[in-house]
Amino acid sequence: TRNDVSIFLDSNYPLNTLSADWTQKQTFRIVIIPGYFSGKSTKKVEIKDFDSVVEAYKINIDNIRKVQ
Repeated sequence: TRNDVSIFLDSNYPLNTLSADWTQKQTFRIVIIPGYFSGKSTKKVEIKDFDSVVEAYKINIDNIRKVQ
């Protein structure tokens, strides 16, 4: 939603076998792109590459907030 993001871990093996290194104290970078930008980029954006998204949508990284 506009105010919430959920991240979940899914796999094809028992997740209880993962160590805490994989499930705790992780940092995620999330970019929310409004729908009206969908047709404005002239090149294909690799959405799994943070730097590519920042460049394609001319995002000012100084405006990025860290949320706890």
